[in-house]
Amino acid sequence: MNNLDVADLDLDGDIDIVTCEHKGPAEQLQIWENNGSGKFSLIIVDKGKEGHAGARLSDLDLDGDMDIVSIAWNDFEYLHIWRNDAIKNNGTGNAESIPLGYQLYDSYLYFMPVTITAEQNNFMDKVVEVNVDLKKLKDEVNEKSAIDPGSLRVIELNKENTIINSSVVYQFDINQNTANEGQLVFMIKDGLENGTSRYFRILYGPKGGYYVKPVFLKLIHFDDYIQHQGLQSYKIQNENTVFFYHNNGARFASMIDKAGNDWISYRPGRGSSGEYRGIPNVRPARFHPGYEERLTRIIQKGPLKVSWVSEAPEGDWTCKWEIYPKYATMTMLKKDNQNYWLLYEGTPAGKLDLEKDYWTRSDGVRMAVSDAWTGILPDPEWVWFGVQDYNRILYLAKHEYDNMPDQFWQMQGNMTVFGFGRKPDEDPRTYITDVPVHLTIGFIESTKSDQILEMIRSAVNQPLIKIGKPQKIY
Repeated sequence: MNNLDVADLDLDGDIDIVTCEHKGPAEQLQIWENNGSGKFSLIIVDKGKEGHAGARLSDLDLDGDMDIVSIAWNDFEYLHIWRNDAIKNNGTGNAESIPLGYQLYDSYLYFMPVTITAEQNNFMDKVVEVNVDLKKLKDEVNEKSAIDPGSLRVIELNKENTIINSSVVYQFDINQNTANEGQLVFMIKDGLENGTSRYFRILYGPKGGYYVKPVFLKLIHFDDYIQHQGLQSYKIQNENTVFFYHNNGARFASMIDKAGNDWISYRPGRGSSGEYRGIPNVRPARFHPGYEERLTRIIQKGPLKVSWVSEAPEGDWTCKWEIYPKYATMTMLKKDNQNYWLLYEGTPAGKLDLEKDYWTRSDGVRMAVSDAWTGILPDPEWVWFGVQDYNRILYLAKHEYDNMPDQFWQMQGNMTVFGFGRKPDEDPRTYITDVPVHLTIGFIESTKSDQILEMIRSAVNQPLIKIGKPQKIY
């Protein structure tokens, strides 16, 4: 913490303290209430909004009570204001405070309707993406001025067109090669049952209007200045996982669950006890923790999604990672003329246990990790790994079916070796031939097969997104 201010916030005659966090998973705005005897009680006002050299107190709306303002460092584009409405029309403050927010439709002149329907399966907290062309939005409503990308906002309505959520969590990822196009990423909060629909509007307006961009609780925390096992790494934390990604190796070196157990456990040296481990290791691309010649660059960061691209210096192998609140998805974008495999080499719940560890194939067969297997996974291609008496599994789901060999075996009692497109005892050894190929990985806090399958389908599949014609609000 490097933020502090004091004032009599509760007007009881003693001084209280306000402070906010610059780093950490919670990023709390805190008030420490003084009881008058030098004892302070913690009140958490808000979370997920970084403060740096801020937490200053002032009566911004002139209503007689102290409001809080703070700036950020990592999220430098944000100025945070928390309005205190404790005093209203009681003889000490103004009857009406000066507005610091905005009316929903003041400068939002237009909207584009979006209907999202579950056609195959249920979805839970699904993050969806809608392509947005600002020039097209302008032209379709005959607006003369350019559309302000900062005006984009998402609301949810019911079937009767009544607003039920005026601040849907979203981020707008502008394409790097054009300022007029991008992806609007937002969350369908809670459940979307199979056969049902949810209704949203994307609000927007021309440049010159008054817009306030909402600040959302970050569901993904990202730090790109981390040393992990001696190498420069990204640290990413979503709802159930802490990831460490070796930038120059272009693969995850650690996936740590809520209990603190690392399901990869990469370490320098020591063969299968350390350096062989990673997820998903790719041969012959040399995407593997510990390697140092790959190149990685961030594409987008936001509260719902963080994405980056890793590639070989020659440009012949390229993959993209997208981290969401509940899972991570890799897309193999480019390859040379060789086949490849995707491997999980790691340590279920922190240490391979030949008696307790198991894995389950997409045909429903459960096997002990002590038993080797070679075959062809049925469509859809997925596996999950677990430990007896441990209510959590790690799954790997390959989106595209290829009818090619897959394989599992344990190595020296130290790690799993599972491979999509792997059969090393015969040529060509690597069997995946196509790009793009998608792989989704994540933890699920259950060992019940029906719940696991529902969550895998929710992560891998996409709902139907129907976009309506842009129109004027008024």
